[in-house]
Amino acid sequence: MNEQHQHRKRIFQLLVIYRWASLLPALLLILQAPSSIRWIVRPEIVFGIAALSIGLITVFSSPLNRIVHSYPWVLAVDLLFSAGLVVASGTAQSPYFLYALSPVLAGAFFFQVQGGMIAAGVLSLSYFIGAMFFPTSQETAIFSTALITQLAGIWLIGVLFGYTSLLLKRLRATSESQKTLSENLGRQNEELEAANRQLKFSMISPSSCNLPPMWIQSNNASWKR
Repeated sequence: MNEQHQHRKRIFQLLVIYRWASLLPALLLILQAPSSIRWIVRPEIVFGIAALSIGLITVFSSPLNRIVHSYPWVLAVDLLFSAGLVVASGTAQSPYFLYALSPVLAGAFFFQVQGGMIAAGVLSLSYFIGAMFFPTSQETAIFSTALITQLAGIWLIGVLFGYTSLLLKRLRATSESQKTLSENLGRQNEELEAANRQLKFSMISPSSCNLPPMWIQSNNASWKR
């Protein structure tokens, strides 16, 4: 159980690192060409909110990790927040697409295929609603192609990483089972060796044989000669 807790903790830490790395596209866009996207909210404000959220997750990573595993529905809050960032920054053109994938990855890693599919479904629905109510200024065909591509990517990541997590979970279970079996076999081997030593001792013990002790002593003396 402790090993499983450490495994989940490492995954959570890797997801936090991933979130920080996912801010790089947004930062580069803000520094170079912020006007190339139709921002609903000022790009500096969106970036600040995203960075603040990651900072809070980093500081409170341990309790948040326990909360997510105890109450999986909390991921829905993260999914809606990520979708909000995407919608506020141009939807299909948003530089926060990689950031929005983080809760999908969390659902897939922590809750396997089912978690990945549910997370992908919630994010896709939020994504699609945002695209309908806040369309970009680009041509419809280009926007639709980008939107469909990103939605497909969301589902592929949720399913593939969820299935990978399921395989790793089964592999860990098999490894633990083999470890337990090996320990049991080792324990049984020690018990057999102890029983064998006891049996040998009882075979040469005078009390376990129906032979007089003097006869054993005389035979021992004859062997020494």
